[in-house]
Amino acid sequence: MNKMNNLTLDALLKSVNEDSSVNSLVQASPVCHKIFDPDFKLKFMSKSGVTALKVESAEDFYGKIFPTDDAPKATRDIVNKYMHLASEGETNTIEYSFEVDKKVIWFRTTISPYFDAEGNLIYITADSMDITSNKKIEETNRTLLETSPICLKEIHINNGPGYTLMFMSQAGQEQLGITNIEEFLGKPYPPAFFPDKARTAFTKALDSVVSTGESVQVESELVDTHGKPLWYLSTFSVLRKNVDREVISITGASQNVTEKVVNQTALAKSKEEAERANGAKSEFLSRMSHELRTPMNAILGFTQLLQMDSKSPLTARQNENLELISSAGDHLLALINEVLDLSKIESGNLDLVVKPINLNELMDSALSFANPLADEKGIILKYKKNEGKNYCVEADMLRLRQVLLNLISNAVKYNKPGGSVEVSFGEQEGDKIRIGIRDTGRGIPSDKKDRIFEPFERFDTDIENIEGTGVGLTISKQLVEMMGGTIGFETAYGEGSFFYFDIPISDKTIAPLETEIPPDLIPAPLPKPHDRTVLYIDDTPTNLQLVQQILSHRKHIKLLTAPSARLGIELAQAEIPDLILMDIQMPEMDGLEAFKRLEDIKETQSIPVIALTAYAMDADIKKAAEIGFKDYISKPIDVYKFLNTMDKLLK
Repeated sequence: MNKMNNLTLDALLKSVNEDSSVNSLVQASPVCHKIFDPDFKLKFMSKSGVTALKVESAEDFYGKIFPTDDAPKATRDIVNKYMHLASEGETNTIEYSFEVDKKVIWFRTTISPYFDAEGNLIYITADSMDITSNKKIEETNRTLLETSPICLKEIHINNGPGYTLMFMSQAGQEQLGITNIEEFLGKPYPPAFFPDKARTAFTKALDSVVSTGESVQVESELVDTHGKPLWYLSTFSVLRKNVDREVISITGASQNVTEKVVNQTALAKSKEEAERANGAKSEFLSRMSHELRTPMNAILGFTQLLQMDSKSPLTARQNENLELISSAGDHLLALINEVLDLSKIESGNLDLVVKPINLNELMDSALSFANPLADEKGIILKYKKNEGKNYCVEADMLRLRQVLLNLISNAVKYNKPGGSVEVSFGEQEGDKIRIGIRDTGRGIPSDKKDRIFEPFERFDTDIENIEGTGVGLTISKQLVEMMGGTIGFETAYGEGSFFYFDIPISDKTIAPLETEIPPDLIPAPLPKPHDRTVLYIDDTPTNLQLVQQILSHRKHIKLLTAPSARLGIELAQAEIPDLILMDIQMPEMDGLEAFKRLEDIKETQSIPVIALTAYAMDADIKKAAEIGFKDYISKPIDVYKFLNTMDKLLK
């Protein structure tokens, strides 16, 4: 080192050490200032370095190579490397660490050379900032990036059109099957191996972020580098803007939602298959109902006509045989109805109309139906009426009456000769009413109790002589639960049973009870013969013949018949009847389509049409009502009710 160099370096050190204003500024700075001579020996270090490194005095290191041999070799090597580069005229910023009291301290240091006018190195400065806290944050972020399942990306906006990928986290690389990220960094984004639909969606989302500055979320199906499909939910947001507040880079966070989408797809597929199966089951039930009811229509209809025929009186034996046929037909029809009811409940196709109902009136109505059965069996039917208060419950009126009649019917049928049945109701906790039916029958054996509500289970020893299908209790339980209630029983074998169900009390306005008015057997005909015309359209000859014989009891009605919908429409246009009876299932054109065509014809559009069909499912009835049928009569025909309906509509 020549004399000029020494004087210049000495002058700098003297200024730093002795000039109070310079010294105060240097020593107060959080930056650790160090000065080295051209031989890389430490000549000065400010207090922040002493504090950070926890040394007693910086002077102990003056005149020595720094960092000392106590520093990690990697630290010494990197400092030595850049000190030599500084001596050659380079300025560099480097990062390195020290271990102090078993804690690692990180520094970011800028090493700068200073030369005289002749190009001789005078000294080297090294200004160091403690970046330990920043390193911890970086380490945390790095750990998050390495462990997070979210694919993080940095995307730059090109000066021209398009975008460039600058960064992708490890999770994204692994999920997309990228083994060499360098092949994709600095390249167009979205990458070429993404499907066209996804590339379009991503580009549109990025364009939106650039134009609006608002975050955009998009769910797309991607593929990895091997072509395996993946689903990602990606959120794109502004990362940086330039001085002109223009977006220059975007961050993307993409979550792999393949499992969720696959599960949702599988669930949707299962739901679709279930709905398809449910639809097929409903269709099967509807067709089964139709096919079973069609022959029952002839059996019960002609049986009732024979019983009504006063012109050709039957013998006592013949009347007895007709009663047996009628009884067997009614039993078979009840079985069909119960099995179809159970199937509708299990398939979820039973619709309830829950509304406030006057319980007192419902009980009176149900008992009026139950009394004849009790009288026939010689059972005393008692009703413990709750006087002085009208109760209102939330239920479907028809189904609630069905449950009540089923329990009373069971109590009568499974009773002892000369036994009794007591019906009662009263308030329970939880704003509910308990309706109970107590009998004096045989009771239920303890080993049978847990199966009492299972379908087709019947336990009585005299079971062969007791009418029933074994599904009534199953249906009752499900109906009660569908109306928000519960059902249960108490029994003592040999002494009798107490069946009950609890249903919610209603605080709403009581709805009037819908009651069926028993029709007159054969009301007096209107005085003027053939002043009403009825057209019956049905492709089954026995059905046409049955209705023809039924309406022979109404001399004022002229009956026209048509064996097909097409002929029926032509006949309706020609005759303009007062009423049309329409079968639903017919070849070539069904009753629903025929009704619509009648509605389109000026001459026939005002004629009331009644569905007279073996279809008896709720959905069939609802469909007919929605398109405008005046009424709906299900086969098998109840002759008396049918005549009553004709009288009401034609008077």
